[in-house]
Amino acid sequence: GMLRLALRIPNLNVTGWVQRPGEGGTGTGRWDAAEAELTVDLQTAEVLWRNDDLKPVPDSMSEYHDYGALFGRAPLHCGLVVRQEHRHWVHVVGTDYDLIDWD
Repeated sequence: GMLRLALRIPNLNVTGWVQRPGEGGTGTGRWDAAEAELTVDLQTAEVLWRNDDLKPVPDSMSEYHDYGALFGRAPLHCGLVVRQEHRHWVHVVGTDYDLIDWD
């Protein structure tokens, strides 16, 4: 429920959550879903993809008609795959899609 709201993906279905162990085997408040490459930290209320902050899909990518045809106009979150001098590559979290912006 809360992850669906936070990521604005109503049909998100992430399973296989495992609590990250702390010192002495006690829980840390961090939960990992390896298949989705997501981490949720309940103490700081952070959601991470590949241990990096999630960000809104950049306007430079979401303004295209193809984006609207695939995802609609709802704002989605993405995780950085790689940022290079002329290429910005992100993964749209909760989907199977990557987006690449070349300049």
